[in-house]
Amino acid sequence: WLNNGPYHAKYISAEYTESGRKCSRVLASLAPEMNFFDCFFDYHSTPLSEVIPSSGTGLVFTNFSIEQIPLLRNGFIDELAELPGVYEVMHLEPVAWQLTDLGFSNPCGRESDDDFIKYMKACELENHRRLFNLNLGEMLRGAISRDKIVMDEDFSTQVSCASSVFNPGARLIWSPKR
Repeated sequence: WLNNGPYHAKYISAEYTESGRKCSRVLASLAPEMNFFDCFFDYHSTPLSEVIPSSGTGLVFTNFSIEQIPLLRNGFIDELAELPGVYEVMHLEPVAWQLTDLGFSNPCGRESDDDFIKYMKACELENHRRLFNLNLGEMLRGAISRDKIVMDEDFSTQVSCASSVFNPGARLIWSPKR
């Protein structure tokens, strides 16, 4: 919002914990003219239609939150893609090791680098050990194959650092196919 986001847009913070909602309210209070709303959200059970407005268009953004959900519920990506107001979705999530699930054979320009391949395998094993997300890539691939979404392949392979060396993030951008 402070960096040229739409001024009159509704900004929604959908958080699982009360402390997360409180933090978002404190941050939003620094810009009282912002059209801000916070609400409870649980990836396992909250219908997306209860969080995302049915009118207007918007961007859905996740940031290291899907990481905490070992297995997204069946139909989650399809449900999100079918909401009429969703224009684009951006996930900044520590799932770089899942990029090959999306058919990115060379996600970091290093496919022939044996050390990098071993590193991605170590990341996958660490995510299994810590019960971090294991199926975002698979869910996106399924939605692509069902013709529900289109992946922005030009900007969806950026790998970034994270708080844990075995949990590198990826930027995944997609749009509903309408």
